[in-house]
Amino acid sequence: MKEEFGCVTKGYSADRSRILELLNEARSRELIAYLEYKHFEMIMEGMMMEDMQELCREHASQELGHAEGLGFRIVQLGGVPVVRPSEFETMAKKFNYEFKEVTRYNEMLEDLYEKERIAIDGYRELVKLCGFDDPTTRRLAEDFLKDEEHHADEIYNLIKGKRA
Repeated sequence: MKEEFGCVTKGYSADRSRILELLNEARSRELIAYLEYKHFEMIMEGMMMEDMQELCREHASQELGHAEGLGFRIVQLGGVPVVRPSEFETMAKKFNYEFKEVTRYNEMLEDLYEKERIAIDGYRELVKLCGFDDPTTRRLAEDFLKDEEHHADEIYNLIKGKRA
């Protein structure tokens, strides 16, 4: 017999353990992205790049919001969100999604772009896994996927020299 609690009813047919794993992986990526955007925001101040600083501030806020949303969904599904930096760093290493201490503008953009694309693929995997079996998690992942695609597009345009 399936375990039922809170929002997990007998009609919940998704692979809950795999979904929880992917949610925690996504949370790990979001927490690292938040820290990295905040780090780059500070570096941009020293470079007198206010537009880029604002973009980093905005993206950091969104990444932190994603991490919080993922954490709440993990709890709803009966899981435990990663909270220790060592936990999310270990999980993120699986995707070569580690915090890098770069200080040059082009390196920062390339690093952020690469990480946004990794996040996009992670959310796509989560959307596919959820399918119709967990529409709530799927919608959450779709919403965050949309944000990550927008972030990647903005950064790509900066790399290519276009206005974001």
